[in-house]
Amino acid sequence: MRRQTKIPIAMHLYLNREGVRGMVNAISTEACSVFNLGAGNMANFVANSYLAGAVGMEVWHGSAHELGILDAALLHACAAAPNCTYPSDILSYQRVNNLLAKPIEIRNSYAIVTDAPGLGVELDMDAVKRYEMKT
Repeated sequence: MRRQTKIPIAMHLYLNREGVRGMVNAISTEACSVFNLGAGNMANFVANSYLAGAVGMEVWHGSAHELGILDAALLHACAAAPNCTYPSDILSYQRVNNLLAKPIEIRNSYAIVTDAPGLGVELDMDAVKRYEMKT
């Protein structure tokens, strides 16, 4: 299919149960031109992005509906992956629910990685209390 179209074909790693083995297979068979590496932890994301980058392939980080904290962490992981150049859908909290006191800054269509300590975000404690579960 990839040879029949100019449209990039993406492999979504979280849909492929073979993980890295599936990536290697997709690379060796030229089955895709880009990877969505939204599966696993952030260290795996960065490692897998370097695997794709070694053969000149770009990646992005897919996501679910996070509450801002994980989005900030994923933003740092994407910044650590030089070939994470496709737009990543990691800012869902801005559309749904937000636990951050201030939103992640967007400038010229790019999410800005802060140089503040840690993840560089502060929690909105009133919002956190809305999700508190008492046992």
